[in-house]
Amino acid sequence: MKNILSYRLILIFACIFLPIFFLILGIYGSFLFTFSIPILWQIGIKKKSLSSLGINKKISLFSFSFGLMSGILFGLLGIAILRTLGIRGYLLTGREIILGFSLKKELGYSLLSRNRFIFFLYCSFLVGLGEELFWRGFIQQRIKNYFNKDFSIWLTSIIFSLVHFYLFFVIGSFFITSLMLIAIFLLGLFWGYVFERYKNIFLNAFSHGISAFIFWSYFFRRSRFGF
Repeated sequence: MKNILSYRLILIFACIFLPIFFLILGIYGSFLFTFSIPILWQIGIKKKSLSSLGINKKISLFSFSFGLMSGILFGLLGIAILRTLGIRGYLLTGREIILGFSLKKELGYSLLSRNRFIFFLYCSFLVGLGEELFWRGFIQQRIKNYFNKDFSIWLTSIIFSLVHFYLFFVIGSFFITSLMLIAIFLLGLFWGYVFERYKNIFLNAFSHGISAFIFWSYFFRRSRFGF
């Protein structure tokens, strides 16, 4: 009992301290809440285990292989669609401001222009695992407490897509951004059904993270922040 209590206290402390620590350093990103909110709610408030968020299996060969292959497939498919539309990449200057926040301080966009290998790790662990933990492991399961499985997947995917509205500020093109939001919605559906089928957050995380790395590396490959 003491070991369980200690482990919960450590998780709760980490989920409170780390976001504050990063913000003090001037580093921000969605990962600050995609990890902290689900864990604080499920572990701190509901007193449940990490398995309630889909973290109940070891990283198996199947989850890694499925995530890797689907992630590569979605990433390359996204690039093929962009090339068909004649989109070769957007230029980020680092002067973009989104709702008062400077984009050059957002960890993902900063790493994208500095170090592609670290950006790959960022996508795989902070983006892939964090966002899937939040959206499929937490939000989708909370909605499913009140509605059926299909409705919870579709509603989660809609919300997941809409929160990417900030791309309108980054890209500027209504047409291109709208296409991206539709694609994000469809990916949300896929990851939602995959999670319901296998209940393994790592499978989703690999697929999400790898596809994000491939797609954004191409889309912003001309990026060069002015700092």
